[in-house]
Amino acid sequence: MKKKVTIAAGFLLAAAAVFLCIFGRVLYYRHYPHDRITGDITVMLNGQAVTLDESDFSYFGKGGFSAYDNGGSARVSVEGGEYGLYSFDIHIPGFAKTVTADIMMYNWWNVTDFKLDIAVDEALKTAEYKYFYTYIAEDGKKLPESGTDVQNIDTDELRVRLGG
Repeated sequence: MKKKVTIAAGFLLAAAAVFLCIFGRVLYYRHYPHDRITGDITVMLNGQAVTLDESDFSYFGKGGFSAYDNGGSARVSVEGGEYGLYSFDIHIPGFAKTVTADIMMYNWWNVTDFKLDIAVDEALKTAEYKYFYTYIAEDGKKLPESGTDVQNIDTDELRVRLGG
């Protein structure tokens, strides 16, 4: 009897291990306990690096928001947790305009990481954005997106969108 119980427990543990290997990532991201949007933002203004802190950001969306200096870049975190667009404004010290960053959450349980580089050149009247963005697919795999955009700073609105 003891041998049968041991064999049954072994099969049960093996089945649980296979289940977790197949579905573990999906379960993990649906119950992720940390901020669901995190990223690093670096800013260059007229060829000079600019340090951002929490006072240089405005956020009016769902959930909490925080930002801090991360050794040359600003580390941004948003709680997230709902489908849709999350936006925050970046007030670059020494630059009169505001840059709005939009981040698309493809589903409520998504976990998004990003890196955004902003280079503003007032002589050329351009704002260049380079970004790398990852999000979670239905099967729990991280999918990447990257892109660049250049905007004229004389326009009414400076906006960069990551995802979607």
